Amino acid sequence: ALYLGSTAISTVYLGSTQIYSAGGAFSPLSLFSSGEEGAWYEPSPTTAFLSALDLTPCTYGQACGFLLDKSQGAGYSGGSFTGENLIANGDGSTVEGWTVGSPVSFSVNGSNQFEIARNSGAATDLPQQSILTVGKFYQVSFDVIARSNDVSVYAGEPAPIGSPNVFITSTTGSFSVLVKATGTDFHIGPTNSFTATCTIDNISVRELPGNHATQTTFEARPILARVPETGRRNLLERTEEFDQSPWTGAAGVSQNSTVAPDGTTTADTLTDSGGSFVNRSQPLAGVISAGVQYVASVYVLKTTGAASFPGIMVYGAGSPVEASITVDTDSGSAVVRSGANAATDISVVEDGSYWRVSFAFTFTTIGASPSFSIYPAVNTDASNTWSAAATGSVVVWGAQLEEVTP
Repeated sequence: ALYLGSTAISTVYLGSTQIYSAGGAFSPLSLFSSGEEGAWYEPSPTTAFLSALDLTPCTYGQACGFLLDKSQGAGYSGGSFTGENLIANGDGSTVEGWTVGSPVSFSVNGSNQFEIARNSGAATDLPQQSILTVGKFYQVSFDVIARSNDVSVYAGEPAPIGSPNVFITSTTGSFSVLVKATGTDFHIGPTNSFTATCTIDNISVRELPGNHATQTTFEARPILARVPETGRRNLLERTEEFDQSPWTGAAGVSQNSTVAPDGTTTADTLTDSGGSFVNRSQPLAGVISAGVQYVASVYVLKTTGAASFPGIMVYGAGSPVEASITVDTDSGSAVVRSGANAATDISVVEDGSYWRVSFAFTFTTIGASPSFSIYPAVNTDASNTWSAAATGSVVVWGAQLEEVTP
């Protein structure tokens, strides 16, 4: 089923094209069925790979240099990419389909393997002609059984090492690489010498349709991560967009007003201008449970000489009634609000120009309308007593609510 929040969606249209109906499986292909340009990325061990020159599937925690686009049907299953092998007779059974010319000699040995020898003259190799499309990606797989010099593969025209259509190896073994065609002919054979030999087998070339993402610089490659097996960790939604649903409340929101801890301008300013305990609040009904320990946290911007101080509350509507704290944005300290309060283990950690404030809580019982709330101004002295008369603003970012796990 497909959901928007907790609401089940029965039908989805892209323009006038239906791309989803309840009871039917969604396919990203439906988004591009009329030739629309774009990409569909689903990072996972079946779509993320170490690099274009090492198509080993990434495991979680590894840096990934190649991400498969699924918008045009490219897929990976059973250890290999799906798609038709465009090479005729790549298994060494016959030389048919290959273009052989001087000064290359080409034969099949008794083990049904290709033996290629460059004897003299200009650098040439073994091509299959007119099987590629310029600009498309191809997975090239082959085995190098023996070699006297480097073995090269290129899709299209010869190019320098490092070009996206070229792969060169100086070792034997099995290889699976990605190339982007600059011409229509596929080439394989010995390189770097006018007198060189190699024995090759199991050659395949499969088109990978789509707009695949690559990153050649290792330090810039993203890390493959996933939602923990125990489920989504942050139980809050839209945690950097306090003006958006499911956040509600009478506190004013100045969206993206300030540079956030991660360097982006995505922190919001919340304002209480009326002096009536206004807030921005997110409902937690069905999200938190009685008898379970949670940790709530949020980044708040440091201040100097603040005229008022914010409060953070998780309202349980049961026993205890709430877990709430006052934050001193000047000094980087916090206290538990007086009253029936479940807040424990308060922590305030400095992070650049912000304080990351957190506290734990456990409710014995929970009522019908629990919520997570940020109050821009709760008093003027950062004490444990809140006053509805306080007015002021606070800059916040990255609200979080997690269940405590072993």
